[in-house]
Amino acid sequence: MLARLTTLKQTQDPLRRSLAGGYTPLYQAAYLLGGLQRGNFLRSGDEEKAFHDAVLLINAVPIELLRARLLGIPMGRDYRANWRFYDKKA
Repeated sequence: MLARLTTLKQTQDPLRRSLAGGYTPLYQAAYLLGGLQRGNFLRSGDEEKAFHDAVLLINAVPIELLRARLLGIPMGRDYRANWRFYDKKA
């Protein structure tokens, strides 16, 4: 229980700082989306340290490639990115 409350506080504090001013809405959205993706990765059974070690090991690559690597999604030569900023069909 204490670990869950600590994690909640650690998540809320940076969010409160970003909402206090000085950060653009895009920064805030990116921070939130990054947190959600991190949460999905950790819910899959991986540990926090494994997540951070993998991100640092992979280094500076596009997010699509980082996500595929962390989730074990196979990527061949004909792989096409499947993310979109906005899908009119949705």
